[in-house]
Amino acid sequence: MRRHQINDKILLFTHIGSFEAAAARSLIFLGGDIAIAIANRNQETRISFRTTLDFPKETGISLGRDIIPILIKQFGGTGGGHDSAAGYNSTLLEIGSVRKYLFQLFEKLLNEKNQK
Repeated sequence: MRRHQINDKILLFTHIGSFEAAAARSLIFLGGDIAIAIANRNQETRISFRTTLDFPKETGISLGRDIIPILIKQFGGTGGGHDSAAGYNSTLLEIGSVRKYLFQLFEKLLNEKNQK
């Protein structure tokens, strides 16, 4: 697991073999504001996102509206979700690159929201 602090929010990231949604949910229970669980298997990358229920209200950021479309544009693939829960699937991606991209994306969006 990796921890990334963005202003007052904690982003937790893990790379696992399966059960991405359950892992992401568990990371929220462990204290993360944003949780990302990613798995590569069978030539596919699967990413599950979760946030606390307060996160979308506090930041104005929706996983389904603001994160998933950007991932689809950047990497292709499919996905969808709601304000505090979303999923994304793609052909096999390099996890380190995706992790770095997601950290930068959340940092950018959170910093933009703080400036408003």
